[in-house]
Amino acid sequence: SVAAVGSDAPAERPLTESDWNDGAVSPYFVAKARAERQAWAFARKTGLNLVAINPASVIGPWFYRHTPSTLQFEMLMRGRLPFALPTGFAFVDVRDAAKAHLLAYERPDAAGRYIAADRYFDMPDLMRFLKALDPTLPVPRRVLPRRLLSLVPPLDWAQHFLAGTPRQITQAMVAELGGRYQRVSAERIRRELGWQPMDFAESVRDTLEWIRKTFPE
Repeated sequence: SVAAVGSDAPAERPLTESDWNDGAVSPYFVAKARAERQAWAFARKTGLNLVAINPASVIGPWFYRHTPSTLQFEMLMRGRLPFALPTGFAFVDVRDAAKAHLLAYERPDAAGRYIAADRYFDMPDLMRFLKALDPTLPVPRRVLPRRLLSLVPPLDWAQHFLAGTPRQITQAMVAELGGRYQRVSAERIRRELGWQPMDFAESVRDTLEWIRKTFPE
């Protein structure tokens, strides 16, 4: 996962395979970073031919349950996101993540880590992209100020308690990603393995259609 790579990077220097998220604070990010570190240590000790794929936030159709990323898309579709958060992510379609794994398996020269990421968006830019793609979507037009981020986890907990929705924004996630922009580079996997992701707009349309069919209101 790119969670093992990092949580924040400027536009002029996106994260690459040489970066490690050793300063992670969210349990999910900590687990991803430590697990991959352990995998590489085991590979060095045993001579295992290890190649790692580090996908960005995964979207697309046909999951047996929501991913954290697709759940955010459903919340947006239902008008449950009153504002955009001051953060940003790279995304990848699940089918392109699968292609990345196949390429890494089939290419004998594949080695090391490969970030599989298609498009990066700051959240306000993603809202504008989605609105242009589907004008019926009730996307938020306001961005929550960073100074108010600490209020979001209690509201998320209240929604979880009252409506039974999964927890999405905990204090740990705010500490990890609030006001941070997870820009990553997929230049290596494109150059060395010939990985080419599908059209991002098609991926988003398929994601929304899958949600409409699988989780009707």
